[in-house]
Amino acid sequence: MHKILVFSMTRMGDIIQSIPFFRRLRKKHPHAQVDLFVEGCFSDVAGFLPGIDNIIEVRLEDLLLCFDRKRGADFPRGIDYYRKLVDSLRRSGYGEVWNLTHTKPFTVLSALVGGEHANGVTLDDNGLQKVNKAWLKYFYATNLSRPWCQFNLVDIYANCIDGIPQDFGRSIKIAPQRYRDRFPQDYHPKTNRRRVAIHPGASQAAKMWPLAKYIDVAKRLCDSGREIVIIGGKSDRALGEQIARQCKVINLVGKTSIPELAAVLEDCDLLISNDSGPMHMAAAVGTQVIAITLGSALGSETAPYGTEHWVIEPRVECFPCSAEKVCGRRNCADHISANHLIELVEACLLKRPLSAWMQNDTRIRLYKTARDEDNGQLRLLRCGDDSDDIRESRNRLFRTLWPIWLENASPGERDYTPIDSGFRSAIEEILCETRKAVKLCVRLAGCSPHSKESWTRIEILHGELNQVDRKLNRLLASVDVLKSVLAYLMIEKGSVGGHTLQEQARQTAQVYSDLTRMLSASLPEGPQTESQKKEDKEVCYENLPEWS
Repeated sequence: MHKILVFSMTRMGDIIQSIPFFRRLRKKHPHAQVDLFVEGCFSDVAGFLPGIDNIIEVRLEDLLLCFDRKRGADFPRGIDYYRKLVDSLRRSGYGEVWNLTHTKPFTVLSALVGGEHANGVTLDDNGLQKVNKAWLKYFYATNLSRPWCQFNLVDIYANCIDGIPQDFGRSIKIAPQRYRDRFPQDYHPKTNRRRVAIHPGASQAAKMWPLAKYIDVAKRLCDSGREIVIIGGKSDRALGEQIARQCKVINLVGKTSIPELAAVLEDCDLLISNDSGPMHMAAAVGTQVIAITLGSALGSETAPYGTEHWVIEPRVECFPCSAEKVCGRRNCADHISANHLIELVEACLLKRPLSAWMQNDTRIRLYKTARDEDNGQLRLLRCGDDSDDIRESRNRLFRTLWPIWLENASPGERDYTPIDSGFRSAIEEILCETRKAVKLCVRLAGCSPHSKESWTRIEILHGELNQVDRKLNRLLASVDVLKSVLAYLMIEKGSVGGHTLQEQARQTAQVYSDLTRMLSASLPEGPQTESQKKEDKEVCYENLPEWS
């Protein structure tokens, strides 16, 4: 029997967002045994995942014994724990391993358990980090270069499973029998009054909209006859108590199990939330969401999955924050007001159109979630005029470009967004360097490392390639939207395998060739000279020469 192991030691929301990944994995391997390796506190959430045969629960504290100096690293005990864990997993005989957790412990663990069968972030034969699967490389790259992720994490995970129809299984709907009617003690389902849930917490303080604004919204909704339910984990209890002291609410913070929370969210008409696990759970049980994205949260990546949800974010140059840096100003939170939220709530509950003020407020970006008709993937539709928003136009452009590299897709027909002359010049200069890089790699692959003269030629070509590479890196780093392209390029080159110069050179040539194909498609077709057509044909992926 084919056995598959998936490492998913992430947050509640990420686990829920992986539902289509597991559905598509099961579709591809209907008779396989699929096991999930998960943090014990998330085992209830993992129970929502389809197609899982066994859940392997561990404590993160045990896994970090070797690594966490702040907690007093116990290396001997930690190494002994790892040895026993790895031996146990190896004895299970997994023929396929997926690592959806981008941390060092799981990079090492996936390599030790999966070896050449490991997908995601793992290690090569020399112990160097590499990433398998194009869409996970993309996710890793865009996390290094925010805010340039153009795809929802649900779709990124789902796209990793190839050989399945594009639109199959992309819903994150949770099977109702796993939570329905499992209400917490003393909770009474709503009757004829509209009920709005509020989740004021988040995994990071920078992602939290100010509590005073949540209190203002709760008061105004109570005054208009709405019932308010405050939800959250045990760490959010102080937030729930502060809101409950200001107005009459149903305070369930820290009082629900995972199935109970799902039942409560399905019972509500609407959820207002920071970027969080409960936000994704609400979408999974069919409740409409108004998501407030602050800090490092990015709507295009983590928006609630499905149609008719709202995403509101501040329009400031520094948004989103780097996950590694702490911002002390919190100016971005001031751009989103209680008035914005009240109008969105009324639009959802009463099916009212948004006012012109709301749609065109230059302090915010406002989106509504929708489905892409071609592939079923999530799209964010911008409300209001965004013609002056360079980030928006470039995100739209690169959403159409990335599949060319990630899936070797054909460029196809697109409605080209006008680009300024400076951006076009940068692309053209980059393409000049990528074509040089392909040709140098081809020449390197043709060298035979069996004579002194060949080694001299290899050294010369390698030096020229390094010069081209350094210039290319500078050019890509000089344009914000291309920083994610640079990060992806570095990951691709770092993942090149092969035991001979010829193998490595050919794979590297293909990396530069794919980059050339993608960036060439960013420019509207225009008149080409015969020499340009010949040059493009030479660096085309399909026309690279074969080497033995």
